[in-house]
Amino acid sequence: MSLNYDYEMSGTGTGGQQNWTVTGTVTLISDRDFMFVGDKVLAEVFQKLTRGDAVFGKPGIGCSGPYHVKKMTVEEKT
Repeated sequence: MSLNYDYEMSGTGTGGQQNWTVTGTVTLISDRDFMFVGDKVLAEVFQKLTRGDAVFGKPGIGCSGPYHVKKMTVEEKT
């Protein structure tokens, strides 16, 4: 039984650069894998940030790392 979790993570780039937000869904194989949800979210967010798939505070202007996370929300998708 797989479980889906929606997430939203937001933060800033180096030196307080503009804000960024990344959203998505991660899938776990079973509820016993919940301890890995944070790792899966962080890996996916990093990929989206480095590909430019994040929503940036100033569209068209990039945001370089290292990235500072200010908020992370994860909830089970129903």
